[in-house]
Amino acid sequence: MSALKSWHRAILVVLLGGIAVALLAWIARIDPAINFFPHHTGAEWIVFPSAADSRAHWSASMDTIFRREFVLAQKPVSARLSLRAMRRAEVKVNGVPIQLPQNSNWKNISDVAITEQLREGANLVGARVQFDWPSSALAACEF
Repeated sequence: MSALKSWHRAILVVLLGGIAVALLAWIARIDPAINFFPHHTGAEWIVFPSAADSRAHWSASMDTIFRREFVLAQKPVSARLSLRAMRRAEVKVNGVPIQLPQNSNWKNISDVAITEQLREGANLVGARVQFDWPSSALAACEF
């Protein structure tokens, strides 16, 4: 006779299945090779609009430019830009390129000071995200 009763086996199967799903979700959340966009309360991912397609595609390099214009009553004492971009991104504030810190995982947030580039009046922040089609995304910039 089996050492486990049928309801014990059912609980064991559900428990092992739950552990396997949790492990896969954790790997998808941290592995930069997996195109999974983890949630962040500060900003939602902006995803390149394309219809779902299950056919195989050749990889093509594309880029998208995100821009945000805003007006400041006075130059801030301190300002930081936080950004997550899928794979590669270039950021400019008022036309000045911003050197983003090296980030080994595109799912992690890059944070950089932009106080010197901001000015009183109109300001423009732009991010050029380069990606391999058919997947691309940028997390909204936070100030």
